[in-house]
Amino acid sequence: MALKLDMSKAYDRLEWSFVVETLTNMNFPPSLVSLIHRCISTVSYQVMINGQPSSRFIPYRGLRQGDPLSPYLFVICADVLSGLLRRGVEDGSIHGIRVARKSPTISHLFFADDSLLFARANEEEADRIWHILESYQQASGQLVNAEKSEISFSGNVTEEQKVRIKNNLGFRGVQHHSRYLGLPVIFGRSKKEVFKMVIERVWKKVKGWKETFLSRVGKEILIKAVAQAIPTYIMSCYRLPESCCREIEALLCKFWWGSKDGERKIHWVSWQNMAKAKCNGGMGFRGIQDFNTSLLGKQYWRLLQAEGFLLERVFKGRYYPNCSISKAQKPFKPSYAWRSITRAEDLLLNDTRWRIGNGAKVSIMGDRWIPTLPVPDSVSSLIDTDISCWKIDTIKELFNPEVTKHICSIPLSSTLSDDKLLWHHAPDGEYSVKSAYRWLSAMQSQSGPSSSSTNRCDFVRRVCFSSPLGLRLPAAGDIEDWLFSLVSSKDITTAQIPVVCFWKIWNMRNNVVFKGVKPMVPAAAQEIWHAVMEEVKTEFDTTEDGQQEWSKLKTGWLVQTDARCFDNDMVSLSCVIKDPTSNIFLAATKRMESVVNPTTAEALAIRWSIQTAKEIGIHDFTLQPDALTVVDCINGSGCIADIEPISLDCINLIFNSCNISIMFIRREFNTDAHNLVQLGKCLGSRCWTGCIPSINADPCNLFVSSD
Repeated sequence: MALKLDMSKAYDRLEWSFVVETLTNMNFPPSLVSLIHRCISTVSYQVMINGQPSSRFIPYRGLRQGDPLSPYLFVICADVLSGLLRRGVEDGSIHGIRVARKSPTISHLFFADDSLLFARANEEEADRIWHILESYQQASGQLVNAEKSEISFSGNVTEEQKVRIKNNLGFRGVQHHSRYLGLPVIFGRSKKEVFKMVIERVWKKVKGWKETFLSRVGKEILIKAVAQAIPTYIMSCYRLPESCCREIEALLCKFWWGSKDGERKIHWVSWQNMAKAKCNGGMGFRGIQDFNTSLLGKQYWRLLQAEGFLLERVFKGRYYPNCSISKAQKPFKPSYAWRSITRAEDLLLNDTRWRIGNGAKVSIMGDRWIPTLPVPDSVSSLIDTDISCWKIDTIKELFNPEVTKHICSIPLSSTLSDDKLLWHHAPDGEYSVKSAYRWLSAMQSQSGPSSSSTNRCDFVRRVCFSSPLGLRLPAAGDIEDWLFSLVSSKDITTAQIPVVCFWKIWNMRNNVVFKGVKPMVPAAAQEIWHAVMEEVKTEFDTTEDGQQEWSKLKTGWLVQTDARCFDNDMVSLSCVIKDPTSNIFLAATKRMESVVNPTTAEALAIRWSIQTAKEIGIHDFTLQPDALTVVDCINGSGCIADIEPISLDCINLIFNSCNISIMFIRREFNTDAHNLVQLGKCLGSRCWTGCIPSINADPCNLFVSSD
């Protein structure tokens, strides 16, 4: 049987003494308990009588509605009732329900004042539940409203048992509980009938707006902020039928184009086109079906993480008791919630991969873990745990040379942390509804310029990487977020550089389209450099201000780093160590064959430079790379999933030596390491003491690819 409780005046009846006693027993500090008691007991009320306020009166119990402290106190007090029910389960007087043999037993579900209790349909357990409720009512002051509370039974309970239990409890019997927390509980054949109330809510909201008095901007805001937000909650749990999605879109489309006296106006543009991003020629409205899939993908992502929360344990016991959700077989008569969530399976499994930590969770042939390549032992058998590196000989025996190269390019942390599942379309590797919806929208509309077209343009990436401006396009994620973070910087120069750079790239694009003039990468990089020098004053000039800024950086031992990725899967790292007098103490390069992106190469250069400095006995220095994103990851103000193992190693190396600090410097202040890194491709791993080899300092004379 299932009991749905209704608490009469839940907030208003809560005794202050019960709140204080509960907080004290939960080991809250006495000073905090006293402060909370003063907050809830020093309230007074006035009542409007015939338009006039009455005299003030002071209550002796209850929590104020609207007080931000009240919901937390109510949940803490409701935990007492939860504890009484758990005690009943432990002593065997109450038996909850289990949806499968390996699923956990559930005796109750609480959400604020919405309570749902489960037990066997017999008089003994009904009496035990009523005894617990009476004890809680006497202690807390709350009261169960028997007239509004409901009880339902399974089909195996006889009518005589139902009548006796209902009479003992005094609850109203129902065939089934239609809704809980606003969500449908029972699903019939027609899903459209179940979700009809969503369409009605949208229609009631839209019908109340007078479109004739609203501007286009006003309509846009109402659709995006109000109308499209109404079904969000239910779409995060269930998949709406396509017909419901089309009806909601039709209502919004009718409101956008307007109607008069029941006459439908012409819809000049289809909803599919208006649902595109504004940069793609649309209005930025959400496609209901794609947004529904993105929301359900969030639930699937949480189940993939196997965090052990209640829903995950229930689903695992019912649908995939001996494996992960990604390997679950099609079950017999699954629930509609399960079918809804698994509809997002293709979205997640096709665009995720494992980041290798210790390799214990990842199957060599059964899981996706090799970047750029879709692929009975776990990956841990390919890792030498003693020295935290790949077993190259073993890998060469199992894979072809191309796959071997990609595997050995995956960076490993010296701590061999746990494996982690990554989402391809976010820099930090975490799934978000925003990134999933953008990806689905991009897949729906392949035509026209997209927001990430710059990120996919090989020419733009090469020009940015070859110029001495230090611009590194993100390897993953949306370029809009990256560009917005730069142009919104408080530093005027940092905001001006990308604007001037992409303005020049736009001019070059126009020359290609309209004049047929295609620039070379080195010449384009040089042209952008001169444009920035002309537009952005004082920052790149060798003026007194620039010298003063550089002189502030020259304090103590300095370690400067840089990295380059070449065309033939070669990576070059550089390290320049300067003594407190700014003289070269050591210069070194390291060449390795690896398939990594520039950000990962920069992170590898930082880790190698710290290790090099510590090996020669320097433990007190300032590390100065020119890769801002990597510095942010190490400092904890950012996160990039691909370099997280390396950044963890850098953090451990820095904190093990308390006198190491790291700070970002711009490319023009890192010319020694920047010029030295170009020698790595030709000279390989070399070391110089007391000097640095000379090379043409103009980076545009040497073409370097970021691929």
